[in-house]
Amino acid sequence: LCCYITLLGAFWYIECHSAVSDNESRLSICTRVTPLLLLAFLPSLNFYAVVGLEAPLFAVVLLLCAGTITRKVPLSLGVAATALALWVRPEAGWIPVMFAAQMIGEGRYRDLVSRKTLILVGTLVVSGAILIASRYLLFGTLLPNTFYAKTPALTTGLEYAYEIISSPWAMGTVIAGLMGAMLGTKRHRGYFAGGVSWIVAATLEGGDWMPAGRMMIPTLILFSLASTGIATYLQNRFNGATHINQYPWISLIFIVPIILNSIYCTTVTLRLAKKMVNTQ
Repeated sequence: LCCYITLLGAFWYIECHSAVSDNESRLSICTRVTPLLLLAFLPSLNFYAVVGLEAPLFAVVLLLCAGTITRKVPLSLGVAATALALWVRPEAGWIPVMFAAQMIGEGRYRDLVSRKTLILVGTLVVSGAILIASRYLLFGTLLPNTFYAKTPALTTGLEYAYEIISSPWAMGTVIAGLMGAMLGTKRHRGYFAGGVSWIVAATLEGGDWMPAGRMMIPTLILFSLASTGIATYLQNRFNGATHINQYPWISLIFIVPIILNSIYCTTVTLRLAKKMVNTQ
């Protein structure tokens, strides 16, 4: 739960607080806050925050890494997150691919070999080497035992990715992320590209046996970040239009669907929790 709260706080810091501090229109502020609601009521995060696994902590690490690439998070904090990543989840080895996807999505091809990128990737490599050496000294093996848990199958991975992305509880985040990427800036397109890269990771891994789309949490987080592009578009579109604040009901177009989606996601989370309790 602490990691879950930290994740929401980091999300607010990266993409939401600027709207309030810059005195943007009510419409823009409402549409910046709604992605936070999408993330807060995401069944995957709620489920794993309750059952006590490491998924919310990995979500915090991933959010800070993604924010570092877009210059929204200080490099020192990004280095700390990158150093911790592999110690939290083994799929953190995919983070350099996410970095590349973000920069390609933003059109920043020269930054693929920039000093910041090399520092982040180098930190991940060094941290991974220390982890592997520690595991070998303690257990006499270079790979974690989860490596042998299943053999990746591409067909199974495709089915898993499609099942999660097309599920009703994730569809709101997917659509909002796509709209934000299309309407927003290159930063939002970078977030969306980074999210797509994690779909590829889950597919190559062959999916996951755990419930609530654990392997797709990185995708949904980055799509939530991308969805803030809708607010950026509206602020730019109505910049200087004083009448926009006279019609706060317009924001209901964005808030009502998010609230309904949040209520639905809450029921999904409760069903997942009940199912796990019954199986135990």
